Amino acid sequence: MNIVPEPLSLSSRLAHQYIHQFEQVKGFYGEDYRSERGNAERMKWLDHSEDTRVQRQALTDCLRTYSKKFNNHHAVHTSLDLLAQKGTLTMVGGQQSGLFSGPLLVIYKAISVIQAAREAQARLRRPVVPVFWIAGEDHDWDEVNHAYFQGQGHQINKIKLDPKDGLRTSVSYTDVTGEDWEAMLQELQQQLSDGVNKQELIQLARMSVQDTTSLSEAFAKLLGALFGRYGLILLDSADPGLRALEIPVFESLIKRSKNLAFRTNKLPEILPVLDMRFKRT
Repeated sequence: MNIVPEPLSLSSRLAHQYIHQFEQVKGFYGEDYRSERGNAERMKWLDHSEDTRVQRQALTDCLRTYSKKFNNHHAVHTSLDLLAQKGTLTMVGGQQSGLFSGPLLVIYKAISVIQAAREAQARLRRPVVPVFWIAGEDHDWDEVNHAYFQGQGHQINKIKLDPKDGLRTSVSYTDVTGEDWEAMLQELQQQLSDGVNKQELIQLARMSVQDTTSLSEAFAKLLGALFGRYGLILLDSADPGLRALEIPVFESLIKRSKNLAFRTNKLPEILPVLDMRFKRT
């Protein structure tokens, strides 16, 4: 096999400096993620601010209810038992809920979160559980409704799931019917290149869409099947139970909106000094 490395340039100057010149941008981020002292300071802050966040047991109960539906593995419940204990930390990553997992980077992200949690636990001598945050409240259907894969003859094929109506709402609230899923499975069966793992992949895809009514549900079942055995906790940001727990958080943001807006408006004055561009959206 001939492997050709192709380094990718970072489009964000801020991201580049975060990785390679952290001292220049540490004011934006707090503790230095590279140092043991920074990790210790972060843990101390998390311990002291415990009472300012969503109540730990209520959050764990919410995530356990979700896990029983889509990610019901013994290792996941072990992670949730740890999460319920004061002092347990989390390693969190996430992505939008794509069709049949979406881009390959989703798989890499899940693996990275699991590995990073293990490394952090060994380094910090504290329980650290991995969490994958599914951006189910995202409205960008066109970003998540398709998948690319290697077809017959080694060309790249694409399958796409179109919504039944023009309603634009959260991906988790966009209905997908059994007929839609069956059409996607048929396309995958016909177009996916033959190989020793093809039928296993088809079975995995079929399992993930069974008794599901949205991309987010199927996405969660697929990730659970792949990574639940490693204790990866899943959460859907559009889950009604989770949203209810977030009410005090949003109330706090609203009350502090003037202060937050003032600080945000200062960014265009600060970033040019660091030779960066600030983009308003």
